[in-house]
Amino acid sequence: MHRELGGSSFAELGLPEGLGRDAELEALLDATRIEAQASTKRLDSEQGPTDPDARFGRDVYGYQMHISSDFATGLICNAALTPGNVAETTVADALLLGGERFVLADRAYDTRERRELYDEREIEYLILQRGNRHHPLSEAERERNRALAKLRRRVEAVFGTFKRSYGYRTVRYFNLARNTVELWCKLFAYNLRRGLRLAQSAA
Repeated sequence: MHRELGGSSFAELGLPEGLGRDAELEALLDATRIEAQASTKRLDSEQGPTDPDARFGRDVYGYQMHISSDFATGLICNAALTPGNVAETTVADALLLGGERFVLADRAYDTRERRELYDEREIEYLILQRGNRHHPLSEAERERNRALAKLRRRVEAVFGTFKRSYGYRTVRYFNLARNTVELWCKLFAYNLRRGLRLAQSAA
């Protein structure tokens, strides 16, 4: 269960002209966990509100914020909010708007099916590769991963703005629908702020 913020409305209202659906983008995918407003101590208690949509994801009880940002501008192109136990790879392809030139992401997004899909769509696959015990990565593949890892650090600045400037470490409400609206508002605010800085630097 998840609610995407994408579709035409976010692309049209949240992005400057020329960066909406079917525009040529350089997508950077990533996700971060946001704590629930409800405490886990209330799960089996009648005291205080509970959150029926929050779930544990690793060591955080809450939600996961998934984003696709444009590598060149830092603007957020699409996003989704899911319960915390939904893996990054589950919603990744739904975040694409259709005009991506390449997709850059960490190894959590690396799957054979995604490689084939992007090949069909003629999207350059800049996702870190995963090795395993039976098929370890070659030195060339490890070097490729190191180079891509340096590039994808840009997304940390996006999450840093949300958590430091907007205080978005914890959701405000007690269900997915309302928390999705809250995130949507923050995404618009982020893109307006980022767009203004881009316009000022171009002036």
